[in-house]
Amino acid sequence: MTPSEIEVEGVVHEQPAEGLFGYFKVKEAVGDRLRIVGWAFAEAEAVAAVEVVVARKVIATTVPATPRPDVAELYPQIPSSLTSGFEIEIEARGGGRSELAVIAVTAAGERYSLGSLTVDVTQTRGSRWPWKAERA
Repeated sequence: MTPSEIEVEGVVHEQPAEGLFGYFKVKEAVGDRLRIVGWAFAEAEAVAAVEVVVARKVIATTVPATPRPDVAELYPQIPSSLTSGFEIEIEARGGGRSELAVIAVTAAGERYSLGSLTVDVTQTRGSRWPWKAERA
């Protein structure tokens, strides 16, 4: 069978909460793989993870730890901004339209939306569930 193809139909960004900062974008959507990059940090506590969630199921998770000197330049008063970068790659395994939520999770377990992507996956590999995660 032919691999899946992913089309990103829309991206919505949200300001998560006062004292929590974050942003993401689609770095690439090639064949059956979707790569999301961004940054997330908080003033009062650490952002312990960034998750991609589809239909209330976590399909990918990573820890923000990539150096982001560009972000630290904008927020020099918050030390965690320097290592706030993240990258998540997911693989499509099925077909259909999905809304993928990008969620920042604090060390205390609080969950905040950074926004969402609407994607359409065509040409399935036979799976009914359209996503397989690459976990960091």
